[in-house]
Amino acid sequence: MNAAAELLRTYEASKYVVIRGTDYHVNNNGDPVEEDLAKLLAAEKMGSDEYISTLKFILEAGDLRLHFAHHVPTSQTEWFLSTPGAKEGIRLQLQWRKIGHIDALFRGHNHYWWYQRGKSQHIIQCPAWQLPTDFMHRRSGEPLGDIGAVRFRVTDVEDDFGQMFRVQPSIFQITASKTKRLKMDLA
Repeated sequence: MNAAAELLRTYEASKYVVIRGTDYHVNNNGDPVEEDLAKLLAAEKMGSDEYISTLKFILEAGDLRLHFAHHVPTSQTEWFLSTPGAKEGIRLQLQWRKIGHIDALFRGHNHYWWYQRGKSQHIIQCPAWQLPTDFMHRRSGEPLGDIGAVRFRVTDVEDDFGQMFRVQPSIFQITASKTKRLKMDLA
């Protein structure tokens, strides 16, 4: 957590918002570890309870509205990596009268990078900062996990393609978790 705070401070952001993740992300006292991170970063208070961190929030930037949360459904197979994000996008569209239109949604939880764009919505599945766990290896011989981050930019002027929103992933090679190979002489 201290290393995460140090890394995040290098961005010199004017504001930090911390989203709580899965319930087992806890510190020694049983509180969410993300809450400790929020304190280290002097993050904006976004929680509706005693917490600074939050489960979800909407960022309004210019004419765009971005929805952030950790949780997202999980695909049981690599063939349907777009399904979890698509489900979330549809769920948000069904909540239009309650929360308004959402132009982009960002999710974590699944530990892999995925980006899809439709006519009216961007869906970003953010990578993780965790090597694949034993659980992930048991579930699948070759886990999908990615290590990295996603930067995005919102501008107040459309670019040459009519876009005011850009996404840039930074994905790093996972070497500590690669499958070992054994070569044998068949002579």
